[in-house]
Amino acid sequence: MLYHAPMFAFALASEAPADSPLLTTLFVVLAGAGVAALIAQRLRMAAIPAYLFIGAVIGPNALGLVEAGPGLESLQSLALVLLMFGIGLLLDTTSFRGALGRIVFIGIAAVSGTILLLWPLCLVFGLHAPSALVIAIAFANSSTAIVMRVLQAKRQTQRISGRLCLALLIVQDLSVILALITLPIIGVWAGVATDLVDPEATGFARLSELLANGGLALAGVGALIAFGRFVLPFILREAARVGSTEILTILSVAFAIGAAGLTSLLGLSLELGAFLGGFLLSSTPFRHHLSGQIGTIRDLFLAVFFTALGLSISFVDIAANLPLVIFGTLGLILLKGLAIALSCWFSGTTVGSALKVGLSLAQASEFGLVILTVAGPTGVGILDAVTLGKATAIVALTLLFTPFLMSLADLINDRFNLTQTAPWIKKATLVDADERADFIEKHDDIPRRHIIVAGFGVIGRAVVDRLAHTDTTITIIEMNLQTVRTQTRHGKSILYGDVSDPEVLESAGIHNADALILAIPDEEAVLRACRTAKHLNPDVYIIARTSFLSRAMIAISLGANETVVEEMATAEAMDRLIQRVLERHEAEDNSRRESAQRARHAQESRSESPSGASQDSAEDPKQEPRNED
Repeated sequence: MLYHAPMFAFALASEAPADSPLLTTLFVVLAGAGVAALIAQRLRMAAIPAYLFIGAVIGPNALGLVEAGPGLESLQSLALVLLMFGIGLLLDTTSFRGALGRIVFIGIAAVSGTILLLWPLCLVFGLHAPSALVIAIAFANSSTAIVMRVLQAKRQTQRISGRLCLALLIVQDLSVILALITLPIIGVWAGVATDLVDPEATGFARLSELLANGGLALAGVGALIAFGRFVLPFILREAARVGSTEILTILSVAFAIGAAGLTSLLGLSLELGAFLGGFLLSSTPFRHHLSGQIGTIRDLFLAVFFTALGLSISFVDIAANLPLVIFGTLGLILLKGLAIALSCWFSGTTVGSALKVGLSLAQASEFGLVILTVAGPTGVGILDAVTLGKATAIVALTLLFTPFLMSLADLINDRFNLTQTAPWIKKATLVDADERADFIEKHDDIPRRHIIVAGFGVIGRAVVDRLAHTDTTITIIEMNLQTVRTQTRHGKSILYGDVSDPEVLESAGIHNADALILAIPDEEAVLRACRTAKHLNPDVYIIARTSFLSRAMIAISLGANETVVEEMATAEAMDRLIQRVLERHEAEDNSRRESAQRARHAQESRSESPSGASQDSAEDPKQEPRNED
């Protein structure tokens, strides 16, 4: 099955002999990545910088345990495809539809402003114009994974700054499509060989070939979008009706790899096709389920990709150019943070919110590393290995500084009253609408009550109907596609997916949930969900449904606070029914006894009345004789 990631990964190398360099390289890379991830977890830092660092340590420029080769490059390409597919799958443009125009304007202004500020800075550092432009484009994106993780830990996702961060991250991610399309064109400008233009062509022939191939590429991308928008959802719905989640996952991954192959044939990058494949699937009900299904293998190859990318980092080169790396890091944080903050402030946010968003998104991202890799020696060839190593080091440093920058923004907002808006803004609209917003900005201990209900059968419907009359946000997780589509049309917040999948739980908002009600009949899924939910949110209150008392005890040991045991509920229901039957029978018996007793008394009364009268007449001598006349 696809989610057995380690088996799948080693299967890629199993065709080679036991002494194959690829097998040895893969072992060293995975072992190093595992150690790096463990240390990063202990130090409460992001894993991506740790992968880059361990890659530099085991690489040819340090210990020399691993040498880059064709096999590792193939794994990197596959890892990039899965990474871009997963990122595209998680994009949700519905989160900012209410202020779509404003958000898109802020996003475009922020990305464009960042590129326009960083491009001259890169030129100052001695880079050629095409290389400087590529690095500026790569640095214009921010890290969705790290920023959202910190916001969730601080419970700030519902503040205006948190919502703006998420919306701008989505706009930035969408801009990657344009960036990946632009890279081959920049390659033509840089004079490197690309699939779009014959490097020997000159003048008008070169321009004509570029326009023709570019038009063909755009037509191919349009056909891909049309297929993914209109044909693929129908195919996936048919697969879902069969009831096999494996078929659904296989078809989706096949679409992603096919899309990557198509864009590669069109002269564009593999990564663009994979990203488009995931993005097209993000508008279907299967997005959360698919994200969970490929999550493990994606994370595995993500570790391989970033560790392998770290092989290009040379500590000697960084030490020799340490001032450049430090100034580059500071320049990136200052200029990018300034561009984003000004874009937000100009559009109607307060100074405090603009500062928070600017510092939160001032880092480069894993997307930037992807763009750098595509533009590097193994890709388009715009960047040389030395420049790629320096740029990668700057990205790693900005990722490390992100939590501290976000804490600094909170500290400044707590110390100063930064509620000013731009002078031309008559009414601030990008602010918290709640009257308690100022209090919540400083004291985030009044979260909105949020309950997740897994399963929308008879039990789940009863629970949701009961909660509908309370001031509660309800999110439903359901595996029946028809139910999901029907309830979505009715306006309910419902996801298609397996509740035991951490990706699905995170999409449902488990980090901010007050309670999780497991109303599904699958006991194994209930037990897995208890363990996963408690790991993601130790404070969540879990009510679990089980069939047997023994399973209920296991559920409690895995984190459930309360259990509803079907055999006990059935026994109690049967006891109540039997009690009612016995009470009815007893009432009927009492009624019959009372009726019989009344009948007996009546019979006795009738039988005693005539004999009594005759006896009185015979025994009374003074009674006068009856007149016969």
